[in-house]
Amino acid sequence: MDEQLLMKYVPKKYRDYVLDLYKDIDGYWLILKDGYKSTTTDTPTIHEFTIKELKSALPTIIKDV
Repeated sequence: MDEQLLMKYVPKKYRDYVLDLYKDIDGYWLILKDGYKSTTTDTPTIHEFTIKELKSALPTIIKDV
């Protein structure tokens, strides 16, 4: 699926943090820009199996200090 089509599912307040968003056979992958990470994974990557789960994980994004 096209990244631009997937980005419509990411609320505007989180879009500036996103470097890439794509879907493969393992689910949805959101790659964060340098300087950001997910508190859940402690990495700049969020992986979920559905868009709904991915959207639920967005509030875990923080600035990496």
